[in-house]
Amino acid sequence: VRLVTLIDEKGGYEAVRAVFRMGKSSASIVDNFHAGGIASAVDIATGRLGPATDLGLSVHSGWFTTHPITGAAIEGRLLPLWAEARALVERAHPHFSDFAVIGWDVAILEDGPCIIEANGAPDLDIIQRTMRAPLGNARLGKLMAWHVKRDLRGALLG
Repeated sequence: VRLVTLIDEKGGYEAVRAVFRMGKSSASIVDNFHAGGIASAVDIATGRLGPATDLGLSVHSGWFTTHPITGAAIEGRLLPLWAEARALVERAHPHFSDFAVIGWDVAILEDGPCIIEANGAPDLDIIQRTMRAPLGNARLGKLMAWHVKRDLRGALLG
């Protein structure tokens, strides 16, 4: 899962968006969206998956309610240990407080979620494509705009 956290207006740390990435082909074990994988928006409150899609750069691009190779259900599926995954990244972000936004790669294992890595540039194209809506319409975009305005005010006054 790619889980995105931001520092909010009160100085807290908030998980605002997530996508579940998966490989599209049995010939590839990677889930990289930019290398032919698919991704599904995750409802941040519940951990429920939406339909999956690829990067959208081909005439063969599409939306998948089931996995194109295995036939396993995607849309509507609930991720296990979702509350724990969100809590983990919200607890981790303060340790990297120089970053307003972080994209966390999280594996959900049998014994709990595990952070794989943190990304200072969290591939927001994946978030926007799977949401089917502009980032500015969501909490993620509103918090990013708040940070830009705050930084501009500070630069002008400083």
